[in-house]
This record gives sequence, structure tokens and C-alpha cells, in this order.
Amino acid sequence: MASPLVLLLVLGPLPLPKECEPPELRDTAPLKELSNLDSAFSASLDAVATWCFEGSGVWSGGEKAKGAKPGVATGDCARAISSCEEALVTVKGKAQSRELLATALADFDRPFRGLKYAPKRSGLYEKPSAAADCQSKSRGELFAMAQNRMDLARLAGLVLNEYQSYKSWLYTEGLKCRGAVLNKPDGTQRTFAIDTQRDAGPAVAAAAVPDEVKLPERKLDAGSGPSVVTTAAAPALPPAATASAPLAPASPAEREAALKGPWLEKWKFLAREQSLLEGDRDYTQ
Repeated sequence: MASPLVLLLVLGPLPLPKECEPPELRDTAPLKELSNLDSAFSASLDAVATWCFEGSGVWSGGEKAKGAKPGVATGDCARAISSCEEALVTVKGKAQSRELLATALADFDRPFRGLKYAPKRSGLYEKPSAAADCQSKSRGELFAMAQNRMDLARLAGLVLNEYQSYKSWLYTEGLKCRGAVLNKPDGTQRTFAIDTQRDAGPAVAAAAVPDEVKLPERKLDAGSGPSVVTTAAAPALPPAATASAPLAPASPAEREAALKGPWLEKWKFLAREQSLLEGDRDYTQ
């Protein structure tokens, strides 16, 4: 069976009564881009931790050419730091998407018709640090910042997917509310039952019974013989309706006029003649 969200996408939303309408919903599509940018920034921090340090974990700034100044990043380390700082500027420019992420998370706590949504995914309420410094000379710090940024990317993806489930839940609860509203009895319509016999007393109730349905009186003859039951005279039935007069045969003039007339008059005449034949004893035998 298709889920309510699939039915919503395929068939379109059913109209809901005003009291069943869901709260304001967000367009969470920008969270996908935010997740991708945070993931790319995490990789940039990892690159700095890889190219700018010796195997022992000491910052070296990359391979140094002869005559290079100490403490200055060169080669792959310099390129990694430059790429990292460009990614940092990009993610800092997504303040609106970061605000959308926090608002969408808060939406899950909004009650709807006395119910609260239960998220299906874990880790939604984790709060990784967003601090980042591409110029850090601590490999451990760079790896920690890279992991935090990856967790932020994962959080944005989780909220994006969970919000679709949240919309489906709201739509399902809205349909339940719609059914309850449509099936609610209309308090403006009332049914009255009038009993004309109520409180009328035995005399009125007896008078309301017609004579044709009164039970016959039972009279017992005196003596030891069997009882004899006499009944009141039955009410006279209405006279039967008088039989209609028999049809008279048509004259030759009537026959000729009917057969020359329009088809409706001709049909009526032939039907009348057929009735006369069916009433003839010799014809029926």
C-alpha cells in the first residue's frame, strides 16, 4: 500500500478543513547544498592535516626548497591551505541555510492536534562545533575540526530526509482530522417524534380504533351445556364498483373513418376491435 506521502505527490493533497490544516512548513531543499559544502570543507581540513605535517605530527609547511623561509607554507601544503580557506568563506556565506537547519529542527517539536512528532532518525539533536581554522598548526586540531564539519554535513542530510517524514506525518494526521470532521453529526439538525396518543387516556385511545377491527363480543349462555359464542354483525362492505358497460361494435362509417385517419386513431380503433373479439365467447373458444 502506498504511503500517504506517495499519494500526496501522485494525486495531490486532498482539501482539508481549516481546523485540520498543518502548521507552516519549510522548503528544506537548500539543506542538500549545505550538506555538500560542509562535506567538501571537511575534506579541505583533512588535506591541510595531511600535506602540512611531517610523519611525526610536527607542522612543516610542506617540502621546503633551498632558501625557502621557515614557517611559510609551500607546495602542496600552500595549495591545501588556500583551498581550505576558499571553502571556509563559502560555508560562512550560507548563514540562511544554517538558520533553516535550526528552524527545521525546531519544527519537529511543534504539537499538532495535541500530538507530537516522533523522529525516526537518531543524531538529530547532536550539536557539532562549527569552529574551523585552516591555519592551525596542530594536526589533532585539524582532524577534530574536519570530523565536526563532517558531522554537520551529516546533520543537514538527516534533517532534510526527516523533514519529508514529518510532512507525511502531518498529512496523515490531517486526513484523520478530516474524517472526524466529516463524520461529526450536525448539531443544527434535530428530529422530532410526535405521539398523538400520548396522555390521551383510555377513552380517546379506544375511540381511535376503527369499528372494522374491534374484537367480537363473547356471550355465554346459561346452563351446563357448552358455551355458545355469538358475534356482532360484521360491518357492511362498500358496494362493489359497477362493471363498465360493454363495448358496442363500430359502425361501418366509424371503421372507415378510423382506418383513413392518422396512425394513432387507427391504432386505437384496432385495439378496441381486438377487445371486442376477446370478449366474444365463440372467439375465445
